Amino acid sequence: MYELSRDQFYKIAPLLENGHPHPEVQSIVENNNPGWIFTDRIDSPRTALVWNKGMKGFYLIGDESNDAFTDKLDGFIGNSIAPRMRELGMNYFEVSGHHDRWSLNSLFAARELHLWDQIVYMLSYSDAPAIDFSSDGSFRTVNLRSQEWRNQDFLNREFVYAHMDQFWETQEDFYNKGYGCAAIEGTTMIGVCYSSLVDFFLKFKQETGNFDAR
Repeated sequence: MYELSRDQFYKIAPLLENGHPHPEVQSIVENNNPGWIFTDRIDSPRTALVWNKGMKGFYLIGDESNDAFTDKLDGFIGNSIAPRMRELGMNYFEVSGHHDRWSLNSLFAARELHLWDQIVYMLSYSDAPAIDFSSDGSFRTVNLRSQEWRNQDFLNREFVYAHMDQFWETQEDFYNKGYGCAAIEGTTMIGVCYSSLVDFFLKFKQETGNFDAR
């Protein structure tokens, strides 16, 4: 089992085809958000295990029948992954399969698994009416990518920073790649809406309809 460096993450991009759309994995491959990637081989990997820092979960992608990877996976998790998780204060291992052919029950037959169904809500791209939250003058919003809020002494700033730090490598990464706004009442930040991850390739496909360009 090999761990890829960040400049090697692109090598697993072909494994993301023909599976469930996981923009969180794509964002890591594009080096937009932090994570780890482990593969069966560095060049032309067939299978990979991807860790997403913000979601605190793993994803299995690629060839589920690759014995060179699957036969070593359980032991690798116990010997190499578990110590790293404990350093992060975690005592569990959460994993999803990138496609339906991944059988977690057979893959981790010696372990007690807790399985659940995931409900996914699809976003409708119909025009939504704009809402003016500041119409009553009680609070206003600021763009988190702007200098406006960074140059002012708002109270509760650590609330916003905590969200950025959970999903982004640095706050500067968020300012350069992320999107978001915060609600401010008086001089206090009371709420935040932000992108926990970005997938520019997926965004490009949705906007242009071009599913072949890269």
